[in-house]
Amino acid sequence: SGTPGVLNGDHRNGAALDVNIRGMQGQGRSPVSVDGAIQETTVYRGYSGVVGRSYVDPDFIGSVTIEKGPSSAADGAGVIGGIVRMSTITVDDILLPDRTFGVRLKGGFNTNSSSVPPVGTWGGLSGAGNYPNASVPSSFGGPDGMDRPGFLEPTGGSGSIAAGYRSEYVDLVAAYARRRHGNYHAGTKGDAIPEPEIGPQYGWIVVNGERVWGPLDDRSTVTFPGLSRYRAGEEVLNTSQDNASILLKGTIRLPHDQQIDLGFMRYESTYGEIMPSQVLWN
Repeated sequence: SGTPGVLNGDHRNGAALDVNIRGMQGQGRSPVSVDGAIQETTVYRGYSGVVGRSYVDPDFIGSVTIEKGPSSAADGAGVIGGIVRMSTITVDDILLPDRTFGVRLKGGFNTNSSSVPPVGTWGGLSGAGNYPNASVPSSFGGPDGMDRPGFLEPTGGSGSIAAGYRSEYVDLVAAYARRRHGNYHAGTKGDAIPEPEIGPQYGWIVVNGERVWGPLDDRSTVTFPGLSRYRAGEEVLNTSQDNASILLKGTIRLPHDQQIDLGFMRYESTYGEIMPSQVLWN
């Protein structure tokens, strides 16, 4: 955040990273490297093509560097937009000075979210189209999703534990993180909040004996301008995540200034998603 020319292009699904560097993203153009290994999964999204997603729990990130443009480094093969290099936490992030063993605990909670509804739940504004004037709906969107929780009511949270050990010959780190929250609720201010607009439907009419294109007297058209299809304060579907992650890593120091670094990370995520090609219609 705040790095010029760098943004995340696919943050709506399960905390995925699809980094855009100077307009380049996806399919290896601007990959994410974690401890020297490229972390990218290609996901098919229907008519919207494919997207490259990388996953790492924020509590496991020790440092981040960004190289913009083509890279000649060993992990930069095929990179044309740039590369984001992340290093996971080490014993230096856990241990106090002059200590050989330590434990780090982190936790937090969030508000403004609701439990995940059943698959197939509908939300947002609905009813755009053409109507006879007598049958234009009086409201658009159902009653579900409008039960926003209290301002300070905890509705989700995260927590992690990391342990580190250091000796003359070995460094060891083990960490576990859990992160869970439901669908968040949209804001109530801003130009992006949609309001139904009802206007005349246009078609062929006869004026002074001539057939012209103009407004129909007995029909109306309903549209939803704006960037969003969700009402103010409504639960935004497919924004939930339920993640669990584990990190194991070690460093073995050998004679003659040699060392071996070993690492293992597993990331499991259950999250809501809808095909981007469906967002406009459903």
